[in-house]
Amino acid sequence: MRIAIKKTISFLTIVFLPLPSSASLVPVSHCYYQAAKDYGIDADLLIAIGIKESRLNNHAINRNSFDYCQMQVNRTHRTELEKFGINPVELTNKPCACIYTGAWVLAKFFKQYGVSWNTVGMYNAGARNTPRLNKIRQNYSNDVKAIYTILKQNRNKANNP
Repeated sequence: MRIAIKKTISFLTIVFLPLPSSASLVPVSHCYYQAAKDYGIDADLLIAIGIKESRLNNHAINRNSFDYCQMQVNRTHRTELEKFGINPVELTNKPCACIYTGAWVLAKFFKQYGVSWNTVGMYNAGARNTPRLNKIRQNYSNDVKAIYTILKQNRNKANNP
């Protein structure tokens, strides 16, 4: 599994290495950088979550947990999102709407619980404190942290040949 993740990350890093000024090569990457800027979150962290959640597949839908788009935004946010005119169809058809929504969800968790890897785990498992959810949160945040670390290492190599 780790080898498959590393191969996927290596490929995706090539796609996302251009800086925001050259994001026209991959228009969706610009959405990650802009959402990161607007919400004060590291773009590589948002990209790492997108990789973990769906391998950046904006049409990904988890019918068991009702998660949508590449950021796998859960239906628990649906009522609040509908106030902004955002629905699952828009999330799966508009990658930037998906990325911004994922950044919004993470930013809400960061604001309420502080910036930590445990809070990153809440993006996937929520904030309830149970042994089962704590384990899921820990495993998820470990995976995202591993992806994030590889993205940072690859970006550093590209910026300092």
